[in-house]
Amino acid sequence: MIAISAGIPLLLSFFLTVAEAQQRVSEKVQDNAIYLRMMLLAISGALLTLGLASYISGWSVVVSLVLISLVLIFSHRIASRLSGGGFATGVESFLSRFYQAWNELFRSFQLPDAPDPEEFEKEFRQSIEDFGQTVVREVMVPRIDMKTIDAEDNLEEALSGFVASGHSRLPVTGDGPDDIRGVLFLKDIAKTVLENPAKLVSEKAEESARQAVFVPESKPVSDLLQQMQSTQTQLTLIIDEYGGIAGMVTMEDLIEELVGEISDEYDREQQELTQLGENLYRVNPRTTLSTFGEFFEVEIEDEDVDTVAGLIIKLLDRLPVGGERVQAHGFDFVAERVDVKKGRLGSIVVKRIDD
Repeated sequence: MIAISAGIPLLLSFFLTVAEAQQRVSEKVQDNAIYLRMMLLAISGALLTLGLASYISGWSVVVSLVLISLVLIFSHRIASRLSGGGFATGVESFLSRFYQAWNELFRSFQLPDAPDPEEFEKEFRQSIEDFGQTVVREVMVPRIDMKTIDAEDNLEEALSGFVASGHSRLPVTGDGPDDIRGVLFLKDIAKTVLENPAKLVSEKAEESARQAVFVPESKPVSDLLQQMQSTQTQLTLIIDEYGGIAGMVTMEDLIEELVGEISDEYDREQQELTQLGENLYRVNPRTTLSTFGEFFEVEIEDEDVDTVAGLIIKLLDRLPVGGERVQAHGFDFVAERVDVKKGRLGSIVVKRIDD
């Protein structure tokens, strides 16, 4: 009798299967009904096992499992053939109110949906992915923008340099920018002021500088961050393939690659792109190609250069003269100001060319 009663939930399960197949056709699938059907199959299996236990003892579980599995397979095949027909439509219509009631009941047992990630979280995840593919050359402060202290300056003159730049660590240079003698720390000068103020005039910057750390510009930023963390280094000098100084990187520069710009009271905001008129912009020459492309929603890649100024110089194969223009990647670049003495671009005006 118990085994026969297992047919009732099996029959209900079959009708639910037919209704679900019909819902797939009409694109009204309700996932909660699947759980209801599985529950009915479990009840059928339990009743069937109890009913057969007196006849085949321990084998009742195996037999019930096989029978329920076969019923499940055949019910799916039959339901798929009936879907779209009058019978399936009638079953779906009959069970529609039952589905709604079940959904309301089932909703109280559901876990709340995970909230969508905030925009910051999405950007942070993307930054982490990009971080592993970025090399030091792409994030360093270029050599022409480096603030330095002359090795022959005394500590009082070096202190003025720190105040003017707003930095707490500066490279100390000797005979030219490639001759790095060390890195001077503002806190070391402050300690000297407290312990022996007379040294401010008598001691040179090179004497108080700490040993500098050098890494190649091709080093991945993820590796450099680990190195700087392990050695407790806050400033690293970057060398190019010829052994010259290409720039420098601070711990703050690396962290900004992950979390975005970090500004303090000493930072001077520098606009990378300023709109001058309709479809006309003034661009900072040191704006990276990735930033430029992101602003205009285009993709500009070049294996040889990283900045807009570098792209123009590469295209012309020389330093442009003031007012000279070049067209590339759908843009008209004009060298607005050129510092010939220093050999660098001062500003660039860009106009997008209509396709």
